[in-house]
Amino acid sequence: MNLLAVNIGNSRITWALFRKGMLIETWHEETARAGAAAGQIAEAARSQPVAICSVVPAACRTIEEALAPTGQRVLLLSTGSQRLIGGTYDTLGVDRVAN
Repeated sequence: MNLLAVNIGNSRITWALFRKGMLIETWHEETARAGAAAGQIAEAARSQPVAICSVVPAACRTIEEALAPTGQRVLLLSTGSQRLIGGTYDTLGVDRVAN
């Protein structure tokens, strides 16, 4: 399966392209430049679904809006929605789980 994974932290947005489970490429941008990152993410998402984890709601909205015209499926992850790591606490940022 192909996937574009997006991790939006307080300081930095990181996104990575996976093909058949293998990491192909990664990109980074400052969270303050979410608009610039959104265009690049939308371009990279043209042919695969997108999974987003975010602790910055405004940046997440910016990226979601840029992805809307692509028609790609977008999955928003939270600390509670993931099942790979147990024993987490309610205030654990999902960006920390993604790291």
